[in-house]
Amino acid sequence: MRKRRSTGGRAGVWLFLLGSAVVLFLGALAYRWAEREGYFDLRVVRVRGCRAEDSTAVAGVVGPYMLVPLGRIDPGEVSASLSAIEGVTSARVSRSWPSTLIVEVSLAIPAMKVFRMDSGSCLVMGHDGQVLPSRFASDTLPLVQLSSGADTLLLPEMLAWSAEASLPSSGGHFLIDHGCVRWIERESGMEVLLGSCALSSAWSLYERLRDLIPVEGCHELDLRFRGQVVVRRSPGPGAELSGAGWRSTCRPV
Repeated sequence: MRKRRSTGGRAGVWLFLLGSAVVLFLGALAYRWAEREGYFDLRVVRVRGCRAEDSTAVAGVVGPYMLVPLGRIDPGEVSASLSAIEGVTSARVSRSWPSTLIVEVSLAIPAMKVFRMDSGSCLVMGHDGQVLPSRFASDTLPLVQLSSGADTLLLPEMLAWSAEASLPSSGGHFLIDHGCVRWIERESGMEVLLGSCALSSAWSLYERLRDLIPVEGCHELDLRFRGQVVVRRSPGPGAELSGAGWRSTCRPV
């Protein structure tokens, strides 16, 4: 009796394995047939996190895979190609059967536009100091002008400030000249000297005092001196000139 049950159990296992092999074989044949007929060809690509300006670069990577069977596309290979695009920090690609590829892109965040007055070149910098492609430029980004190549040494201070809070981008622009960061008001032309360090604190001081200081006829506000602000006015006809060319007034803060 035991021998018959043992023999029947083995037969059942073999029948199960044989049936599974037949199902797998038929499934593989069905998949190959469907693949040849184009049922699994890539027809839809869904992209997330991409701006309109970056769509051309992304399409250049994904485009050659269109109408390729989805099973023959390596998501890791596509992700690596997308991550190699300038301005793309990371990319994730996944397949969604039967014919869709899902692309998730993370882009660098631009911090400022930098214009070098000595060479006339303009570039876009990210918060990490990376130079970004020109497609990241926009009118809403703060503009920083450099009077010479040596003034690039202060760019890390500007980037550190941008990491704390958004740099002001309306009403004027920044000028880095002779080791000093200046804010140039667009309408009045007044210059606010912020210094070379602790720029965020200097700007906060300027915002607090902006409405308290009589700036009519003012040429410069110098915030480089701790605990005070120096107001320098343009001399009028017959005005007495100081050694720097302006009459200076110190106001305690």
